[in-house]
Amino acid sequence: MIPPKLIPSRPSTPKKTHNLKNTSQLLRAGAYDVNASKTGYLEEAGHCLMSRVNTNQGNLIVVVFGATTSPAAVEDTKEIIDYATAK
Repeated sequence: MIPPKLIPSRPSTPKKTHNLKNTSQLLRAGAYDVNASKTGYLEEAGHCLMSRVNTNQGNLIVVVFGATTSPAAVEDTKEIIDYATAK
């Protein structure tokens, strides 16, 4: 598992710095230019992941429903991105 990435953030008052912790495995891997991502779970649909990724061909939107686990949804998404961007 990739450790969370800390993102420094400055509030409107510069007296204090806040760190945001990103827990997305897809973003933390750094292999893709992800510009949007949303996870979810419904009993009827299982684990779900929607992602929008910048590619050489343009924006790619990937939606995964029915994964058995959250990590499985990430792996399914990676496979789809790799398949869609293969030459």
